[in-house]
Amino acid sequence: MFSLFSPSSSSSGPVLRTDVLYGMDGRPKGMGTVCFETAESAQKAIEKMSEYEYEGRTIHVSEDKYAV
Repeated sequence: MFSLFSPSSSSSGPVLRTDVLYGMDGRPKGMGTVCFETAESAQKAIEKMSEYEYEGRTIHVSEDKYAV
C-alpha cells in the first residue's frame, strides 16, 4: 500500500518518509504513516486517498494528530 505514496509516484506532493506498523509477530498491522514535505501536500493526499479502494480494501486516510 505504501507504494501509493512513494516519493517517485505520489501525485499529492513530495513524500519525506513512510512507516508501516508491525505487530509482535512481525506481520504488518495494516496501518502506517506518510510524512509529506508540506501541509498542503498532506491535505491533498487526505482528500484524494480517503475512502480509496485498494486491492479490495477501503483505505481510511486522516491527519496524524500526534505527529511532531
